[in-house]
Amino acid sequence: MDVRQLVRESNFLPMLASVGALFAYSWWTGSANNPWILLIGIAAGMPHGATDLLGESSPWNTRAAIFYGISIAILYASWTFWPGFTLGLFLVVSIVHFGTEDALSKKWSWLHAHESVVRGSLVVLLPSLFYREEVIELFYLVSGADWSGILAPEVVKMGLNIWFIGLFSLFGHAATQWSSWERVLQTFMELGLLVVVFRILHPLEAFVVYFVAGHSLRTAHKLRHVLRAHALPVLALTFATFGAAALYHFYVPTQLEVDGKMIRTAFVALSLFAIPHAVWRTYAIFK
Repeated sequence: MDVRQLVRESNFLPMLASVGALFAYSWWTGSANNPWILLIGIAAGMPHGATDLLGESSPWNTRAAIFYGISIAILYASWTFWPGFTLGLFLVVSIVHFGTEDALSKKWSWLHAHESVVRGSLVVLLPSLFYREEVIELFYLVSGADWSGILAPEVVKMGLNIWFIGLFSLFGHAATQWSSWERVLQTFMELGLLVVVFRILHPLEAFVVYFVAGHSLRTAHKLRHVLRAHALPVLALTFATFGAAALYHFYVPTQLEVDGKMIRTAFVALSLFAIPHAVWRTYAIFK
């Protein structure tokens, strides 16, 4: 692997371009943390998830459609009655999904499990470290629950210490398992870039950069032939997703202001589809 291939496979350039675009937007408008950025980011990342519902020998995957339908109904009820628990479930599932999907090591190996935990927990842990008060406010906005105890400074510090142990031990683990030093370098360059992104951007904006330019773009590249062959069904499913989100936004009563309501809608809508997607994809990886 040469340096050019390493940069291309790591999505360095799209992530740097996304960060530059966000800074340019903030400079031009004089504002940051716009909820529209979150919605646009989710829109760009949704199509790769729609491929779950495509069948191999038929237009639709009936089993996946039934699984999605039941999961969405259960999750909607859970958001209605237990929003704090559902947000916690969303975070845990996100750690597992992002880690297992983005890990470069061989599936069904201890190294893959090790790398998955380090990668996945980074996306949830770092915002709590760098912007604890903003994350607590955001989680309260979404769930109505107080997360200040769960995200107490000593808890975050302990989590960070455990993560650093996992990170440094991953370096040795990967070095002994991989014959290619470029893969080791790629893994730690990706992790280093994410640390920078989550440090300099607000948690919502940093998540959009990671979700679109990191996770979704990499997965879409793996599925590029499927996306090209089924472009119309994928677009139809993506628009249907946003139609459902619009119904939730306009018809579910809430006391939140417009920006807060948009952020809550984005989180709830994303979780309704992302949790079934994460479970389905993880099942597909390990079955």
